[in-house]
Amino acid sequence: MEGMAQDAYRDALTGIGNRRHFSDVVQAAITDADRFGRPLGIVVLDIDHFKAANDTYGHASGDAVLRAVAAALEPGIQSADTVFRIGGEEFAILVAELEPSFVILMAERLRAAVAALCVPVTEGYEVNLTISLGFASGDAGETGPTLLQRADAALYAAKRGGRDRLTLAG
Repeated sequence: MEGMAQDAYRDALTGIGNRRHFSDVVQAAITDADRFGRPLGIVVLDIDHFKAANDTYGHASGDAVLRAVAAALEPGIQSADTVFRIGGEEFAILVAELEPSFVILMAERLRAAVAALCVPVTEGYEVNLTISLGFASGDAGETGPTLLQRADAALYAAKRGGRDRLTLAG
């Protein structure tokens, strides 16, 4: 039964936390950050032009891209942080106990790590990837959905700004 409970929180394709897990832990993390006066933020990222690659090379290739991105993200975060796949080609990182200036450096390292990937998609073809990222730092008393919404708005600003970049929530 315990294994089944863990599986309910894991994305079957990538092995990282899923949207349900993210939803369950984000508010508790915000409460702890408020209680102890520690910084907390959310980085939301999206694989640029994923739909085109998925449509061109097929869903199995799209799955390989998602697994490669998830694998590239996990080594780039600190142990207190958690990576989640929250939908399609969108990922979130719950960033605990890091000042925003350090989160920006971390996000830039993640962006570079994904840009360095060359993922085999079909025989003889590889794709290079980029990601767009949005970061929102938590405000005192803010809810999980509001923090995610602000990070998501920053992500879409990064996409409108040309992709392959990090944008900070206002």
